Amino acid sequence: MLKTGRQIETIPEELKFQAVVGQTYPSTPRVWLNELVNGLAEINMAPPDYQAPHRYQCIWVERDDKIAEYRHSLGLASTFGDVLQFQIPAMWLHTVDELMDMAYALRDPDRPLMEMHRQRVAEIQYGDMVGDWRDRQEENQKLWDNSSNYGPAIAVQRQNQGEVV
Repeated sequence: MLKTGRQIETIPEELKFQAVVGQTYPSTPRVWLNELVNGLAEINMAPPDYQAPHRYQCIWVERDDKIAEYRHSLGLASTFGDVLQFQIPAMWLHTVDELMDMAYALRDPDRPLMEMHRQRVAEIQYGDMVGDWRDRQEENQKLWDNSSNYGPAIAVQRQNQGEVV
């Protein structure tokens, strides 16, 4: 609510601003399924009452020659398990209905892409970062020790771990 003088005005829904994926767009209360769309994203965010995170579906459409956002909650983020958050750019080539179908296909936990993701996460070997850094520093030092030096007074060309030729 805005208070201007003695009267109180309600801000129309179209003028409220919401921040999503690093951008700020005016919101829109509705979209049509056959409407061309700029993009769709499903992201986990805190709801307005700051309770447990929800999974939101954000759809960007055109309103008065500007991009506007339609957002609705799909439920608690915890119910989606390990389903990834995603963004689908459409660049006005697809309709809302087509992108919602794509989102449903991406959200399906039995799809092959999700199984590939689970396998890759299971295969990742997490190493010792400090140990890896030290090993890399030792390799760099060996290369430096084996390097040739040229200058106005000296010319030393090295090979095989520091042996002078």
